Amino acid sequence: MAEWIDDSEILEKLNQTRSVRGFMLKALEFIEQSIADLVERVFQKDDYAVKYAVTPLLKSSGPLGDVSVRLKLIFGLGIISKEVYQDIELMASLRDQLNNDPQEYQFSDEVLVNELKKLHTLSDVSRAQLANIIPLEEIAPSNQTIYQAQQEKVIHSIWILSVITLYQSLHPSNSLLKD
Repeated sequence: MAEWIDDSEILEKLNQTRSVRGFMLKALEFIEQSIADLVERVFQKDDYAVKYAVTPLLKSSGPLGDVSVRLKLIFGLGIISKEVYQDIELMASLRDQLNNDPQEYQFSDEVLVNELKKLHTLSDVSRAQLANIIPLEEIAPSNQTIYQAQQEKVIHSIWILSVITLYQSLHPSNSLLKD
């Protein structure tokens, strides 16, 4: 099992990404590792069981090798909530869309803001900030560049907070698998 990553490290790594696509890839990397860790905790830990039963199941060619199958397993077992499951599915779908689209997006692009609004992990403050976004065409032309840069930072920060909240919800202390 991987070591649990501190929120500040997630923040740092997500801030280092250079694009929305890179951000989503890195965000899902953290989340998928947490899913793998939770699945490992579901199974017995004696050496024989791990060697002959668990390891073959979790290999990439095994029935639990795919992250989406692992996600369904921990949801089906009641280890994570429906909201967490749906948020991870939404982010994975968005990551896949971005990977198949040659266009470079900004966090403030409408498609990303709309997907962000669908997340259950959003705080009330974040929802209020998103609700108060003024369309760029309603801003004076002389202020549009500054406004868009500010909105980009705000929305990027909301994405980061959502990823961290989602990651925290996958921590073993927040699941049915408490030690």
